[in-house]
Amino acid sequence: MGIIKFALKMLVKDKRKSIAFTMTMFFTVVTAFIFFNIINNPYLSDNTASTGGASFDEVSVPLATLISFGIILFSCFMLANANSLYLSHKTDDIAVMEAGGATFTSTAFYLVVQTTIMSVIASIPGIIVGTFAARYANSVMYHYLNINANVGVISSLAYRDTIATILSILGVVAILDAGYIHRHDLAYMLTQEVHNDVTTKGLYHLPDYLYIIIALGGLIMILTTPYGQTGFIFPCFFGSLGVTGCLFQVIPNLIGKLKPKIWINKKNMLISVSNLAYSLRRSSMLIILYCISTLMMIALMITCRDRPKEFITSIMAYIILLIMMSVSIMYKYSAEARGREKTFFNLYKLGYTRKQIKKVIALEVLGFYGLLVLLPMIYMIVLLYLFVSHQAVTITFAIVVFLAEVLPPIIMGIITYYSYGSIILKKVKGVL
Repeated sequence: MGIIKFALKMLVKDKRKSIAFTMTMFFTVVTAFIFFNIINNPYLSDNTASTGGASFDEVSVPLATLISFGIILFSCFMLANANSLYLSHKTDDIAVMEAGGATFTSTAFYLVVQTTIMSVIASIPGIIVGTFAARYANSVMYHYLNINANVGVISSLAYRDTIATILSILGVVAILDAGYIHRHDLAYMLTQEVHNDVTTKGLYHLPDYLYIIIALGGLIMILTTPYGQTGFIFPCFFGSLGVTGCLFQVIPNLIGKLKPKIWINKKNMLISVSNLAYSLRRSSMLIILYCISTLMMIALMITCRDRPKEFITSIMAYIILLIMMSVSIMYKYSAEARGREKTFFNLYKLGYTRKQIKKVIALEVLGFYGLLVLLPMIYMIVLLYLFVSHQAVTITFAIVVFLAEVLPPIIMGIITYYSYGSIILKKVKGVL
């Protein structure tokens, strides 16, 4: 009972640290409910429903179902990433418990209690919002597919499958939490909050010039491939690997080389680009997911243009994916800002004013979201131009896709700037 009370007390006290996990859990539940409803909705069933065969080659699964399952799995993966971010903010709590003699089991139980409470808080409104969102999704799909049915009818299987997904997530999160405690000792917990580790373990690492060649090679493949709606999926995937490498490795390395030559005498810009390089490296996994998933979804949407159900499902998946990725990146960035409070406070003691600190933050955030949008945008513009020129899509559709790609990062960038500034300026309150 003591552990439960301590878990509740710390959850209330540090509620800002739990926002990322709670919101991601909320979006995961809403996403799961919407797409489980699509999968189980009898009015949206394909004439070629999922069928089994005598061999693997004879198994047939509708593309819309695969897209739906893919987005559900992707949202669960984003939740696991949010849980990792949450754990990185709980190292001080864990260290206090371990220093006080808490056992492995009691420490793991402490985290499980907190994640369970946050999951329940997020899941109940998530299912409610998901129900209304599913009705709206039914309305859009029924209208687009010319289906005459009651949009308010929600499959009971959607509730069952969503609840089963929530319970499965809780089990996986409990295992991840226990594994985190098992892998790290007390010394690690005490230093993790201030440890600036920018390594990208587990990611592929190539020389900088190869990432540039891969990024350009993907564009060349798109431009030289004979037109075909399915012919651009692999070039997009191939090129996005190069784009992500440029973002989390090439550009930070280039900044490191240019700092002493260009920005050494520009103190605001010097600090901004240094923080920018650090943030790009620290966000490498989210950058990879963002670039690959958005470019692949654009190619997939166009591929499904002549299949109404798959097309509208891929559009919904694309919109949800953009929202989830943008929100995840924003929370990741805000979390990084908390680790820089001491740095900016030292700048204040060195004579920096509030205006200068806000300028440093603005340049850093602008650089991060500008690069995040600009590099994938090159591919997107080329793809949309080819599809419009071959009359696969209308100019209006291309403009909508362009705005859908650009607006969420811009909005999240503005929110990040004010959130970042609020965190830092509280630390240096009183600067003239």
